[in-house]
Amino acid sequence: MSGCKPLFNGETEQDLVSVIKLLAERGFPLGMKEIRTIAFSFAVKNGIREFSNKKQIAGYEWLTAFLQWHPEISIRKKEPLSVARAAGMNTVVTGKWFDSESRHLDSIARLWDVNESGFQDHFVPW
Repeated sequence: MSGCKPLFNGETEQDLVSVIKLLAERGFPLGMKEIRTIAFSFAVKNGIREFSNKKQIAGYEWLTAFLQWHPEISIRKKEPLSVARAAGMNTVVTGKWFDSESRHLDSIARLWDVNESGFQDHFVPW
């Protein structure tokens, strides 16, 4: 690989990639500034002092090289929430969803006799 040498060791850099991908999968895609901020935090935790403590953010040049090393990561602009989705996120709709989920969890708990201590190994008919 040509260009500058990676700042993090292989394992730490893979951890950073995993965090970025996990957040994106969970619905929190990171922009350039967020990735640079997380990279700064990773560097501080790993005793790497290559980034500016004054700015407390990784450099833009580092980010461009990092994205070239990891083409599986892409930067996307955040999209605003549509009116239809915002309307669906009201107290009535979310309340119905949580009621439905709690009924499902109750039926699972009755079927498997689940309590705070974990799963029991015997079947309880209902």
